[in-house]
Amino acid sequence: MALLSYSLLAGFGLAGGSVPSERAYLLMTPVPFVLALWHGFGAWRARFLDIGLLLCAAGWGMLFLTLLLKHAGVQSALARGLSVSQASDSPFVWLCALLSVGFLLAGAWRCISKWREDVPTS
Repeated sequence: MALLSYSLLAGFGLAGGSVPSERAYLLMTPVPFVLALWHGFGAWRARFLDIGLLLCAAGWGMLFLTLLLKHAGVQSALARGLSVSQASDSPFVWLCALLSVGFLLAGAWRCISKWREDVPTS
């Protein structure tokens, strides 16, 4: 509930203009960071190695890294006198974003597959 509230407040702050747009990526980083820790802790606490949770933790971690890299790119563009909309992404940022989506999808698929194996059929 806290992450949802934080996301809504940050989103309304950005949309309303009370939060500068150059900080948007930095404002989004706590959500994937907390989710990476949550999934990583869940995988660590599991009785058996849970690959699905590890993949999800890696996906959220990569998304966290992607947002940090995008924030650094915006700050670099601002330092060169460009506007926020003129900041461009490096291929590494796109690779991190694609890897995060891939890890999240693979983790979700693995968790669902494991859940289907564990659920008794009637």
